[in-house]
Amino acid sequence: MNDTPATSDFDVVVVGGGTAGVVAAIAAGRSGARTLLVEASGNLGGNAAVGMTFGGFHDIDRRQVIQGIPEEIVQRCMALGGRGHVTIDSDDIWISTKASADSETVKFVCAEMVTEAGVTVWLRSSLLEVETDDAGRVTAIDVVCKSGRIRITARMFVDTSGDGDLAAGAGAQFERGGGDRQQLISTMFRVGNVDVEALENYMNTVINVDGKDPWRAESAFLRGSHEYWLPWKFDPAADHFPRTFGVYHHGTEGDLVINAVGVPGNGLDVTSLSAAEIELRKQSTELFWWLRDNAPGFEKSYLSQVYPVGVRESRRIIGEHQVTLEDMMAGVVYPDTVAMGAYPPDLHDAKSGSVHISKDDNRAYALPLGAMIPTGLANVIVAGRCISATFDAESGLRGIGPSMALGQAAGTAAALAALDNGSVTALDVVRLQDRLRQDGAFLPDALVT
Repeated sequence: MNDTPATSDFDVVVVGGGTAGVVAAIAAGRSGARTLLVEASGNLGGNAAVGMTFGGFHDIDRRQVIQGIPEEIVQRCMALGGRGHVTIDSDDIWISTKASADSETVKFVCAEMVTEAGVTVWLRSSLLEVETDDAGRVTAIDVVCKSGRIRITARMFVDTSGDGDLAAGAGAQFERGGGDRQQLISTMFRVGNVDVEALENYMNTVINVDGKDPWRAESAFLRGSHEYWLPWKFDPAADHFPRTFGVYHHGTEGDLVINAVGVPGNGLDVTSLSAAEIELRKQSTELFWWLRDNAPGFEKSYLSQVYPVGVRESRRIIGEHQVTLEDMMAGVVYPDTVAMGAYPPDLHDAKSGSVHISKDDNRAYALPLGAMIPTGLANVIVAGRCISATFDAESGLRGIGPSMALGQAAGTAAALAALDNGSVTALDVVRLQDRLRQDGAFLPDALVT
């Protein structure tokens, strides 16, 4: 490895340019750290950039608990045609608001804000190897890209890869799965030229025969994991179809994103992931043609895109603290709370199907710095769904809103540590909390100093 080209001179390196990574990079850059963002795909934004709505910003009482940089992204998207926070009124829905923005708008805004923060961005660059010393510090990482194999050194590293690739590569311990429970791997597909008014009328008068929670396109989001919302529920030949039908309407006339298909799989295994990509593309195409042939509003529609698969759960890094479902439901606030969330537990179990908690229990929850610090590593912070959490707790905090909030905390903490002593374990938590508040993040009043 001695002949590997070396690139040093970064204070903070963020690996993974999804929802958590983008916010982490912006936060680190704004905090004065020389920051590199490494992303394997050709764009930034992760799941937010494939038409997924942003959930978890507001609790059931519609108190906004995620603000700061994540809210800036929502507002920037809204200024370019996004619909902003949309209130959801439903007896069945278990979440109070969703922020709605078109996928291309999200990609543009993420790239623009990262650039404005002075962050160096390497797209189409994948983590290859992690080097550590005996003191539990990552000394360098190698990435592979069109330029070849490049070594990067930095004082602090932020793992927002989703799968905890950097932390695991550095030797961090992790958990995966929930015993015999497993979250589905899913994809979404985009359909153009839909007569949304005709679809809305069909769903509310023919399919939803009991008149439960009528949906309007203006609500942007239909959480369709209910039997009365399945367009194909009267078709015996469609018994093998999914028992869920989620629809996202971001305001562009005739444009819908559909979230319905999913398969069991291992997000850490290339064979399993590849099989999931192929199978889910097949299912998406079959589902589209059924809608086109049978559902009013789809007669002249076309399948415009099938998105890459999304993995809901893989590695959960073992950290100094583990977030539990019980603590989330109880609204426990930690002395080292650095982020908040309100996206509730949301299990898409391969065996039992979608499982949600009662909306009456959807309270905001705190997320501690200790859950973001891998045990035994001094200069690594994780953010997003790979933080230290139980299987059930991860199903909530993996939401886009909480992931963004964790990203702001991670990027800010990494910058402060890099510009100070280079160790997140020695970071003054009160100083970090004060800085987060100064930058617009919401933290509970109990932590005000």
